[in-house]
Amino acid sequence: MKQERDERLQRFRSPSKHSHFPPQEVVSSSKVSFAMPTRHKEYLQQFCQEVIDSTRLQEPIRRERPYPSDIEQLLRDYGRAREEARMEIVKARERLRERTELEKKRLQQLALSQEIKDDLKHRTKISSSTLCTGSSLSLSSGPTSGYNSSHTTRLQHFTKPAVNGKITGIHEGNTLRTRSATCGSMKTKKTLLSSQDINFETPVGGFEALMASSPSPPICGRQRTASFGSASSITATYQDITSSLISQVLTEVRLASFGDLGNLVMGKAAAGWKYQGEERGIQVFYRPSSSPSAYSFLGIGELDRPLDGLWNIICQMSKSHLYNPSVCSMWTRPLDDSTQLVYILTDPSACHLSQPRDFCCISTESKQGGLCVLAMQSVFEESLPRPSVDAVRGEMMPSCWILQPVRRRGQELTRVTYMLQVDLGTPSFPPRLLNTVARRQAAVIADLDVFLSS
Repeated sequence: MKQERDERLQRFRSPSKHSHFPPQEVVSSSKVSFAMPTRHKEYLQQFCQEVIDSTRLQEPIRRERPYPSDIEQLLRDYGRAREEARMEIVKARERLRERTELEKKRLQQLALSQEIKDDLKHRTKISSSTLCTGSSLSLSSGPTSGYNSSHTTRLQHFTKPAVNGKITGIHEGNTLRTRSATCGSMKTKKTLLSSQDINFETPVGGFEALMASSPSPPICGRQRTASFGSASSITATYQDITSSLISQVLTEVRLASFGDLGNLVMGKAAAGWKYQGEERGIQVFYRPSSSPSAYSFLGIGELDRPLDGLWNIICQMSKSHLYNPSVCSMWTRPLDDSTQLVYILTDPSACHLSQPRDFCCISTESKQGGLCVLAMQSVFEESLPRPSVDAVRGEMMPSCWILQPVRRRGQELTRVTYMLQVDLGTPSFPPRLLNTVARRQAAVIADLDVFLSS
């Protein structure tokens, strides 16, 4: 079998050398050799024809399909809708801008006309009032004052100076010293009493003795004053406010501390004040109010600093923004050595407010019974800025700084009390942020200490 296989292989490789094969076998091999190319050609021709046919059939199908696919249609619709929406948004913004401009112009015109009316009404009240003759006057809180409440203030009576130079009528228990001031020519001599001509005398010392020395006048939550043309009426009006303001804030703090500021240092309070915890070494208190926009904050702490240094920086109210983050700027106008008009503009971000607040106040200084007191309260004065659309006019109710020297382990410390009572108007901050704002206001004492350290 191996030999036969070798012979077949040789015949296949060189058929011409093996002519001894039978003729039938030669014929069959030639047929096979001729048949193989023919089949290959037929296969190639058939394959080429299929390729041509498939190519010819695809082109008419693409041309005959007139509509795009669903995805292409959706993309076109989406692009068209997006372009239309963009154009509508642009048109809506233009309309809103036009409406805003018209509304702004309308509000400005309305505010201007209202200011003119209120100014005329205010001047009419002043011209018809009898305050300069010694009677009382009640001014309602109108738009010109910029306040949001409806409280009024009743100016107290002032008696004429007696021959011996003593004045009564402010409140019992305090003695006033006056010195005569002569103005005018030789023909007309008038005796004027200014704020610097008054000296309060308190015969007893200490916080409790100071507050118990005389019954305090009724506490009016919010007092106002108007500005009058006569110098004597202006002086009398401011004397009335400052004299009662010191008494009010001391009474307020005395009631909150059970008569001893040490109770506040230990976190104990009365008269509706609620303890909120400690913030950077400062005790924090808050007193709720029936008005949703009125707030009362109180902080107290003991600083390892001399009283004189603290008192000097606190009395320079124009520098309050350096250590009080809530104050954006402050403008002052001195009236005498201890009294000044103050305009305060606040930073809304520090108080979680959407709009800044501004306050027109009067501040007065007093040193009594070892205490240094700086008190503030809102007033209306024509020389102070009028309400504007850029800020909401707030109202500052009797507020104060109180400094008291104390001794701890043979070391001199200063006990600092800061009370702030304000009506912020609307819109105010959310109730959930009340504790945060209370801590922020009390921490002004700690900020003051940091400022002095730097």
